[in-house]
Amino acid sequence: MSEKTTQELIEILNTLLASSSSDNLIPERLVSAVISKLKDLQAELDKHRWIPVSERLPKKTNTCTSDIYLLTDGRNKGIGWYDYHFKEWKVFTTPLVKMGKIIHRKSITLPSTENTGE
Repeated sequence: MSEKTTQELIEILNTLLASSSSDNLIPERLVSAVISKLKDLQAELDKHRWIPVSERLPKKTNTCTSDIYLLTDGRNKGIGWYDYHFKEWKVFTTPLVKMGKIIHRKSITLPSTENTGE
């Protein structure tokens, strides 16, 4: 689901809520709960999307580097970080892969260890 789709659904629900408020056809709490859930789902989706590097660079995590990300040049993928001192992406790849200009990054989400007993 795209952010635009989520916003459209929220607008539809708000319109539905406004038009049915006098008739009490749809409980306001129900619509509010659905809107809240849609916003939560969109926030979760945003964590896992490919972010164009032209949109924004990652935040600095120390004096000159960012967190580690999954990176792509549109053809190949690698793991790396942004070096603010040299103003370039540093990428780990196999020797056979030569990364071109990095165009997208994606956060690396590790699996939860809540139920693994660790």
